[in-house]
Amino acid sequence: PDEGDQGLCAEMSCGHAVTPQSLTGWCRSLLDQGQYKFKCPALKDGTHHKCDALWSYQEVRRLAVLTAAEMQHFEENMARLAATEYCDFKTCPGCSSYIEREDLTNLCVQCLVCTADKNEQVQFCWQCLMPWKGPAPRSDRCDNNGCINHDLELLR
Repeated sequence: PDEGDQGLCAEMSCGHAVTPQSLTGWCRSLLDQGQYKFKCPALKDGTHHKCDALWSYQEVRRLAVLTAAEMQHFEENMARLAATEYCDFKTCPGCSSYIEREDLTNLCVQCLVCTADKNEQVQFCWQCLMPWKGPAPRSDRCDNNGCINHDLELLR
């Protein structure tokens, strides 16, 4: 980077200054670590404590240097990470599409994408992620070897 680029700083809502490039890099590293909330890493004046102020994505998008591809990457990853925190869904072992379990008392779930592709019902176990084996619905386990509900095991 040019020497002159180092002097351009943006003032964040918490009052700390950051270059657009370092803001982009910091937020990308947080996303890569599975974090979708962007917090200020600067130390509070005269302390060894992080500022930890929450930066909105709108603020980051406005002040960081994001290409259209980076913006899409950020938004897709933020949505995926937030969904995993707030929704109960898993990835289909067959096609990697996201599946939300509608009946929380039934471990047997159907992947609509695989079912449509293969033209036959494709079910897997929510607990062990193996193809469903045995009678359904069941809330404790399927008939695959090694399918264990660890919460139920603790109660025994």
